[in-house]
Amino acid sequence: LAALLACGADDVALLAAVSEKVGASLGTLGVDFCKWLGLLSDDALPAESPLDSPVDVTTKLLGRPEMSYHAGERDMVAMYHELLVQLEDGSLERHTATLVEYAKPNGATAMARTVGITAAICAQLILQDAQALGTGVQRPLDRKWYEPVLRRLDDEGIRLEERVERVTSAARL
Repeated sequence: LAALLACGADDVALLAAVSEKVGASLGTLGVDFCKWLGLLSDDALPAESPLDSPVDVTTKLLGRPEMSYHAGERDMVAMYHELLVQLEDGSLERHTATLVEYAKPNGATAMARTVGITAAICAQLILQDAQALGTGVQRPLDRKWYEPVLRRLDDEGIRLEERVERVTSAARL
């Protein structure tokens, strides 16, 4: 880790470099997580991970038994978007979108469902009418993408709740 952060290998230099990298806004949380993960110890890193691949090493370290779901445990995905929109007449609207999805008991995780079903829906859309969607890498900012995807996600029970409200001058932010 010291080599990746281009700092001295002594404890003080390494802790200072990690603190700077994770940012002050996290307080000690980021450093504490790195310690818990084993990145700041003298223990050997997982032998089966290429040491020149930080992602592979971190993935292996996160594969600890206590990170696995136990019987009856489930994950949750939460997403919240908020946009303040100024209309042509100068008035303001707050647009919010909220998604909260829980894993199905004894079923797929919420992360697997929200990512996997979304990817499958996009693949289906391409297979149904590739010409209408265009070529190359696409961003989901065009109605031709997000409207059918959101509609089909809703059919799967994954709902994005959208709200629009007028913003008064007293409650601008």
